[in-house]
Amino acid sequence: MSKLRNWILLFIAMFMLLSSVGLSTKAVLAAPEDEDQNPSIIIKAKGTYGNYTKQGVWLPLQVEVTNQGADLQGDLRVTPNENNLEFNTMDYVSSAVIPQGSTKGFNFYIPVQGLTSVNIELVSGDQVLAKQTVKFAFLSNNELIIGLLDRSEEGLAPLNGLKQASWLGPVVTTIKNEDLPEKADLLGFFNVLLFNDVNLKLSKEQSTALTHWVSRGGTLVVGGGSGWQKVLPNLPQELQAVTVSGVETLTLSALPSSLSKPISEAISGPVRIAKLQSSKGKPLFSEQGRPLAIKYPFGEGEVLYLAFDPALEPMSNWTGSEVLWKDLVFAEKPEFGNGLVPGQLGGPFFKGQFNNAYGMANALGNIEDMALPSLRTMAWMIGPYLLLAGLLNYLVLKKLDRREWTWLTVPALSVIFVLLIYFTSFKTRPAEIIAHQINVVEMMPGTSLAKVTAVTGLFAPTHATYHLELPGKHLVSALPNLDGGMRIDPRTNQRPNATLRVEQTPGQTNIDFLQMRSWVMRGFSAVEDASLTGSISGEISFKDNKWLATITNGTQYNFTDGVIVSSPNWFTKIAALNAGEKTETEINLNTNNNLNNGAPIAYQIYNPQVNWQGSGPPPRPQARDMMRQQIFESQLGNGWDPGSESKLLFFGWSAEPLQGGLSIEDNKVKKYYTTLFQVPLHLKFDPERLEVPEGFISGTLLSSQNVGFGPGSIMMQANSEAVYQMQLPEGKFSEMQLNIHKRNGASFSAAVKGYLYNWKTAAWDDINMTSDNTVIKDPTNYFNSGRLVRFKISNQPELQSQSQSQSQFNQPQQFQDQEFFGVNISLSSKGGAL
Repeated sequence: MSKLRNWILLFIAMFMLLSSVGLSTKAVLAAPEDEDQNPSIIIKAKGTYGNYTKQGVWLPLQVEVTNQGADLQGDLRVTPNENNLEFNTMDYVSSAVIPQGSTKGFNFYIPVQGLTSVNIELVSGDQVLAKQTVKFAFLSNNELIIGLLDRSEEGLAPLNGLKQASWLGPVVTTIKNEDLPEKADLLGFFNVLLFNDVNLKLSKEQSTALTHWVSRGGTLVVGGGSGWQKVLPNLPQELQAVTVSGVETLTLSALPSSLSKPISEAISGPVRIAKLQSSKGKPLFSEQGRPLAIKYPFGEGEVLYLAFDPALEPMSNWTGSEVLWKDLVFAEKPEFGNGLVPGQLGGPFFKGQFNNAYGMANALGNIEDMALPSLRTMAWMIGPYLLLAGLLNYLVLKKLDRREWTWLTVPALSVIFVLLIYFTSFKTRPAEIIAHQINVVEMMPGTSLAKVTAVTGLFAPTHATYHLELPGKHLVSALPNLDGGMRIDPRTNQRPNATLRVEQTPGQTNIDFLQMRSWVMRGFSAVEDASLTGSISGEISFKDNKWLATITNGTQYNFTDGVIVSSPNWFTKIAALNAGEKTETEINLNTNNNLNNGAPIAYQIYNPQVNWQGSGPPPRPQARDMMRQQIFESQLGNGWDPGSESKLLFFGWSAEPLQGGLSIEDNKVKKYYTTLFQVPLHLKFDPERLEVPEGFISGTLLSSQNVGFGPGSIMMQANSEAVYQMQLPEGKFSEMQLNIHKRNGASFSAAVKGYLYNWKTAAWDDINMTSDNTVIKDPTNYFNSGRLVRFKISNQPELQSQSQSQSQFNQPQQFQDQEFFGVNISLSSKGGAL
């Protein structure tokens, strides 16, 4: 009995011992990672512009590491937490050497697609020494972002009233002078920058970045008054479009009644005014012969010079300041807002969201060394096998009277041919690293400045990790994952480890392609600021009753060919144009308008199977045309960005690398280059007799409700409407025509109505639209002093029901979606001029 009791006690003791070991092990395994970290290391991080971000911009991230322990050396690693798991995962790293008792700062530049937070880790080998997670408020692209240089919002409260119906903002934030970036895209977070009464100091790189930012659509507001000398003389030379001859004090008695919404309250006192003069800009709100502001267009953006200091009384507390700001900032800028129609999905919603990164990623693989065998090559390989294994094998065995050997000879011949094909392909496959770089050069109108998107792919002949060194500092982002790698770990529902690692240094950018799969192309994208030597210019003019396109290539690049595009429905191709040459081409304006079957414009241009009108079946697309189609898709999106302004563009192709851009200098890498120049063209008019054909004054979508979007079209559901804006050129004409085209069975019925905004009565007028082309009566009612025209189309099925007979009304009615494309205005002076 005592033995049994001893065994029981021993068993209980062993059980308790094992349990305690298990619990101890479990406790260790469940311990939070923070307990393993060094408490003497403190990581702090914030966004340079506050903890905000939005889609399609870059996030400048400031990280500060304090080391209260022993000297340490490791890597600081930043990993974006993106919502889009289709892209290759990237880590951004920086070498960190932090002595005891010191604090060191680091700057990272992170691209934003759906980023909501970033993980920051200080690592040494595989050990995480410290970590921090920073969350960001993800702003809508409909929010107007205003940056104030080196000042608070004090005295600038009226800026918070810069809100229109289709906008959610504004958001006003402060940016320090020393934090102004050296790359234009790092300023892409802002719509407006205000430099007012601060001691502006810009480095050469900051000046270049600011100039490029304005040229790409930014609005720079420069304050005046007594402090004008602090800012204006220190601006980049390209942005100094005004001169100041002194300061005077004026009573602004005419301003309250000059605003778009007249203000009854007078300005309470005199205002210090800088005497602005300019031969380039447009004066705004004159007082006693002095302009209170001058607006200078530069590229796609503008500089607004104020004669007064908006942050000082009496302007800062005047009740009309809010209206004044709207008139100054929003005038002629439809993408900044629209107060006519509450928009469900207004134009600004789409900004930065239409680029198709998949198209660009796929285009990287369309090069000669990666092309699949042609049908002819396959026929030459398979034909002899079929002949030998079929007819010849049969004849030989028949002659030998050994046809039963077919069970042996056919498999043997198959094995021989498979081995032959394998070794042949193995010998001819690329055995070297191949790089394909696609440079898209977007020229800014009226300047030599360009935004360059350099998309680079690396082809891996073997399974390995590849290291790439790029001279200079570059903003590097990921492309979609096309190599078949795992995009998400199904066991943990977490992102996989990074496939690209980027180290950004002042003089060099290092990129590691981690765990590359053999025979795949993995790429990255970088955004650059460029200024071309020479220029590309062009115009379309009306001479001798025909339209001519004239393109002048003043650059050092040879264009193999090109295309002119004005809308989702019109294009014309241009032949080769070498450096220093000029070409003039007669164009048929009606070639494409009636052929658009709903295919995106990239397919219409480069896919011969679309709109094929020749005899027999259409030819197959070649690899080069497929690549160009994919690049065009990436640039123009699904047809045409409905929120973009009407543009006349020339696209020129070159097989030469872009000089001064991102370059791969490794001689062991075989390089291919594809360069696309995008150049805005000028439409030349006779102001005394305007002739503007269909397709050139295209509508910009301001707002929409219950509307879907197709390739260059809108799909109107029941109870839907869309509002467009167009700007007429200066000049005289006698006839104005509104053009809109139907697609996929759409019709102009009682349900579908078209309206033009009457600027004289401030009301929408029904234009009785019954066909694709509607001549407008009394056209002077429908454009304002800024030559703006607004068109509204609505689909209201109840209107059609009311127009039907009672017998028809009692039957259930089916109302289909209505699809339309090509909203534009054409002008003619054949009947004289207005």
